[in-house]
Amino acid sequence: MKKSIFFFLFFVGLVNFSFGQFQMPTGNGNASFSVCSGTFTDNGGASANYSSGQNSTITFCPVNPGDKIKVSFTMFDTEPSLSGCRDYLDVWYGNTAGAPGTEDSRFCGPSATATAGTLAPFSIISASPDGCLTFRFISDGSNTRKGWEATISCGTPCQIPIANLVSSVTEDLCISNPIASFDASTSTSAQGSISRYEWEWGDGSSDVTTTPKTTHQYKNPGVYLVRLAVRNNNFGIDPLGCKSTNAATKIVRVMPVPDFAGTTGGTLNVACNQNVTLSASIKSKTITQKTPSFTPPIVSLPDGVGLSYSSSLDFTGFFTPGAKVVPSC
Repeated sequence: MKKSIFFFLFFVGLVNFSFGQFQMPTGNGNASFSVCSGTFTDNGGASANYSSGQNSTITFCPVNPGDKIKVSFTMFDTEPSLSGCRDYLDVWYGNTAGAPGTEDSRFCGPSATATAGTLAPFSIISASPDGCLTFRFISDGSNTRKGWEATISCGTPCQIPIANLVSSVTEDLCISNPIASFDASTSTSAQGSISRYEWEWGDGSSDVTTTPKTTHQYKNPGVYLVRLAVRNNNFGIDPLGCKSTNAATKIVRVMPVPDFAGTTGGTLNVACNQNVTLSASIKSKTITQKTPSFTPPIVSLPDGVGLSYSSSLDFTGFFTPGAKVVPSC
C-alpha cells in the first residue's frame, strides 16, 4: 500500500512539471491556446535544436478578456544570413497569421557569422484588441540551431495614473537654506495604487521614492524645473508599473547672496558721542532660467494604412490658466 501511494504522488508531480510547456508545432502544424503562464520553445524544446523544413503556427490568447499576452524571450538563436533571414520567427498582433510580409515583427540572427545567443533578451506584448499573439516559424532545409526559450504571461492594459503636486506655485529659497519640500499625495490612479514616485530635480539629479512626500537640497543658486512622474502597481505590462504621461512640474528659485560692498574703507577713529555715517552698496545678482524642454509621451505605431497618429506636449504649470501659446511667444 505504501508503494502505491508513493507511485501516485510521483505521477502527479510529473504531470504538474510538464504542464504549461508549449512547443512550436512540427512541420506544417498549427496550435492555439488560451493561457496566462508557461514556457514557449521551438519544436526541439529546451535541450535540442529545432527541425529543418518548418512552416508552423501557434497562437496564444489571454484567459481573461481585456488582458494582453506577453512573451519574454530569454534566449533566441536561429540561422541568419548576410542578406536577411534563413530561419525566422514572425509575429502578428492578433489571433491569426497574415500573409508573408504583413508580420508586425520578424526575429532571426543578424549575420552569417553570428554565434549562439544572437539576440539579447526581449519581450513582445500584444497590441491587438483581443490581446493575442500569433507566431509562425520558418526554417530552411539545413543548418538548424538552438531556437528559443520564452516565458508566457498576461498583463492588464495600463490605465495611466495622474501625477500631481499639492502645490505647483513657484518656491523661492535662500542659498543659506536651499531645501525644497514636495508633496505628491494628490496623485491618483484609477487602477491599483501609486507605488513609485520618480523625481527630476532640474539640477541633473533624480530620485525615486515610494512615499509621496520628500525634500531636495540644492547646492547652487539658480532656477530649477522639477518634474514628477508616478507609477501604479500594475506590473503586468511594465515591470516598474504603468507610468503617468501628464506634466506635474514646479519651479524652484534658489536666490544667490547679493553683492555687498562698503563705501567707507580703512579704519575710522571715532570719539565718544560722535556721529558717524556709514554707507554701503548692495547689488542683487541676476539668475537666468533656461528654456524648459519637453519630451512627449511614447506613441505606439502599429502597422496600418491611412491611419494618423498624434502626440501632445503638456505645458501645465508654465502659464496662467487660459493663456495661449503662439509662435512668437
